[in-house]
Amino acid sequence: MYRRRSSALSSMMTFGPLNRSERKVRVHTVDPQGLSKERLGDLIDSLYAVHCKIFDGVDKKTFIHYVVLPQAKLTRIHLFEDMAGGLVGYFSMHHFEKRISQRRVIILRGEAGILPEYRRKHHVISVIIKEAVFNKLRYLLRKIYVLGCFVHPIMYYSVAKNAYRLYPNYRYATPQDVEKLMSELGREFHLKEIDERYPFVRDIGWITKESDVDRQRLRNSTKREIQFYLEQNPHYEKGFGLETFIPLSLTNALCLAYNFTASHFGLDRRVHAKN
Repeated sequence: MYRRRSSALSSMMTFGPLNRSERKVRVHTVDPQGLSKERLGDLIDSLYAVHCKIFDGVDKKTFIHYVVLPQAKLTRIHLFEDMAGGLVGYFSMHHFEKRISQRRVIILRGEAGILPEYRRKHHVISVIIKEAVFNKLRYLLRKIYVLGCFVHPIMYYSVAKNAYRLYPNYRYATPQDVEKLMSELGREFHLKEIDERYPFVRDIGWITKESDVDRQRLRNSTKREIQFYLEQNPHYEKGFGLETFIPLSLTNALCLAYNFTASHFGLDRRVHAKN
């Protein structure tokens, strides 16, 4: 098992009260490029072991390429641990600098997985929002785009309900210039298209492990974001992901934080773009 050392870590957070359905989680952040070969190997083994409890369809070599050691300028891996120190999930964030449409931009991408019994308190989305706000404030004058390819409705729902502006979205149509940009980014990151009828669906190969009962519960959901996701990506159980694009303006970053905070306190006062 991967063992932590303080020199390789930044930040620790403890979330929420423990009750029957929710578990406390601590989050530690690791820079994989700062680890020794031995410790990096231990980290990979631990990450891949928990990954295989959540997903099918990804061999270890592919996992390492996408999650641990992508060709990115920066990778930070957030480790979700129970109070006994056992790994229960991860969120790996990558910082790319690309030339898109004749402009140098920052692209943030990531992969996430957490065991079902630890999903109630939305630990992953809280860290994603923290990263979004931090990076926008750090690169205030730079164009920053967040590119996701969500392989499960719940992950899309968690982000879409909090984002001020996000594409595709049931609230408004995706402009042609954004569609063109998403297509360009899809090619840049080798996201394989499936069917022209579903222009944002990509063959990712990550299949979330879930029961037929859980899958049917999602299909019966009244959440607009979940129903929209299923309309766009009806065969997600085959490992298909929905390419999702967030232009990370300062407004979007701050509204992400505000909407998540409002949701956390049970307030139905989220702020979203209307067109």
